[in-house]
Amino acid sequence: MNAEITAMTNPPMTNVPMTNPPMTILHPYKPRPIRFLGIHTHSDAQNGTWQIKLYGISVRNGF
Repeated sequence: MNAEITAMTNPPMTNVPMTNPPMTILHPYKPRPIRFLGIHTHSDAQNGTWQIKLYGISVRNGF
């Protein structure tokens, strides 16, 4: 059977009981300090050169 036929004849399981309680939020949203750490440049023969920006996000009040 191909994937499309299998998906039509076997719908997703929506009545599966949860084994863990749902996640609860303990504290309201709190803005966190974000710091730019730099740009990482990567080169390879197959994909060429690309860059990614790196940021640090503080868990507490500072870095």
